[in-house]
Amino acid sequence: MKFDKANIYYFSGTGNTLIASRVVKDVFKKNGVKVKLIKMEKEDPKNVDLSGAIGLAFPIAVFTSYPLVMDFINKLPNTQGTPVFMLATMGGLALGMKSYLKEALIKKGYVPIGAKQIIMPDNFTPAPEKDKKNPKIVDKGILSTQEFAEQLLSGKANWGYFPILHKFIYGL
Repeated sequence: MKFDKANIYYFSGTGNTLIASRVVKDVFKKNGVKVKLIKMEKEDPKNVDLSGAIGLAFPIAVFTSYPLVMDFINKLPNTQGTPVFMLATMGGLALGMKSYLKEALIKKGYVPIGAKQIIMPDNFTPAPEKDKKNPKIVDKGILSTQEFAEQLLSGKANWGYFPILHKFIYGL
């Protein structure tokens, strides 16, 4: 699905999600897409701009995300055909998060165009270990994010869907 405008609503605790969101923004801008980064905590979800694609960028924490993020997503307005993509950063596993969000967003009338979970430095590894491996993890995460942004623009991104897993984890 082609789009010429995107608003990326993001929440970043350690800065990893902000890095990834900026990468998407840069790729979009280089390809002529008007794009804004908007902090979730500063925006009323009922007032999101539905005239272009919407990006939801956030960290995964214990197989889900923070209450602020989940509240923001749950309070998004219903729509008819607004393209949406998910960009999640994480230190490990997300399990059924992509499927849970895909289903929730479809019920609200959004068209899921792609989701990516990017491995970035975790926030529980001891500091001396982080100093050695974090730059490599960030560099790899940036490359993966760039590829995802390009896939979104070319219509080749996917979301993936594992209904049994998310229904088991989230109790739906």
